[in-house]
Amino acid sequence: MAKSKQGKGWGALALLGGAGLMVGAFAPAVVVDYWGPVSLHDVAEMQAFLVVLAGAAAFCAAPLRRPGWVLPAALLAWIGVLLPVIRNALAPRDESLLGQLGRAITDTVTETVGDVLGDVALEVTSLSWGGLLLTGGLLLVSWAAARAAR
Repeated sequence: MAKSKQGKGWGALALLGGAGLMVGAFAPAVVVDYWGPVSLHDVAEMQAFLVVLAGAAAFCAAPLRRPGWVLPAALLAWIGVLLPVIRNALAPRDESLLGQLGRAITDTVTETVGDVLGDVALEVTSLSWGGLLLTGGLLLVSWAAARAAR
C-alpha cells in the first residue's frame, strides 16, 4: 500500500521559520538615525514574547513530529505581529464635538503635510536584517502550517 504525501515537508519549514521568529524578535528590525537599532522587543515586550513563544513551538514541533503544533504557532505569531494594529482598531473612538473638530484638523494637516513627514520618516529610518528574519520566519511558519494541515 502506497503512503500518501499528506502533511509532508513541513518539518524543515517549521524549524527554519521558528528559528527566524525567535531571533527576529530580538534582532534589530529598524534603524532610526537618532535612536539607533530598534527591535520588536524594544517596541513591545508582550508582542515579542508571543512571537518567541510561537517560534519555539514551531521549532520544537519538527523534531517531536507534532504537526498539530504548527498551526497554533502560526496563528500566535500572526497575532503577535499584528497586535498593535488590533489594539488600535479596537480602541474606543471619541465622537464628541471636540473629537470631531480635532479629527477634521488632523485630516487637513495630514493631507498637506503628510507627504513631507512621510519623506522625512523614510530618510531617518531604514530597515535592518532583523526585519527580514521576522518576516521570513512568519511566512515560513505559515507555509509549514499549511503543509502540515494537508
